Amino acid sequence: MGTLSFFPAVRREESQREKSPSPRRTQSRRHSVRRSRRKRTQQRKTSHKGVATWRDRLDVLFDEGRLRRSDLDNGTLSALEDLDDELADIVVGRFARVNFAKVDNINGYLMGILRRVEKDGTGAYTRCLNELCYAVRHRVLDLIDSGVLHRSDVDRRLIRGLQSLPRDLALESLRKLTLANLDNVRNKSGFMIGIIKRLQETNAYHYWRRHDRH
Repeated sequence: MGTLSFFPAVRREESQREKSPSPRRTQSRRHSVRRSRRKRTQQRKTSHKGVATWRDRLDVLFDEGRLRRSDLDNGTLSALEDLDDELADIVVGRFARVNFAKVDNINGYLMGILRRVEKDGTGAYTRCLNELCYAVRHRVLDLIDSGVLHRSDVDRRLIRGLQSLPRDLALESLRKLTLANLDNVRNKSGFMIGIIKRLQETNAYHYWRRHDRH
């Protein structure tokens, strides 16, 4: 009898082992899910033309875990859909630079950006670019076309920073931007301001050295 009762116990044990995945298989499955998520996120970062749409950029925020879908209500998403794609692109581009951990009402914050952009229209963006000299303006446009910069990165603060430099240094600041690793840079406008400030300090130092009478 003892021999007979042994085999059902063995079968039950083997059945349980088959049902419960091994730690190695579970870990492999987790890595596969992570790779799939990273691949999906990377695909959404660039569309078929190499430039992400505002919908892609919003999906990336969700996939990266920076934003939850419950943070935005249907009214806000409908307002984005009602915007011209060019304006919606600027809205989401500025929104993506925000540190959401410091924002109490994420939905309201996005609506605030949306209202300001809707009020200014694309004319504000064009006026900002037109304030730059020809060579610098067209270099900025080249960087936008190539995806190094986004239209939402070109704000009033960045324009003033570029204007504060001589033309050659302004072009040099944009060259330094293209050489930098921007993979983990959330705020490219702020990053550019840092480059501009360092060039301003270097330029001021060399000016002082040239005019030092001691």
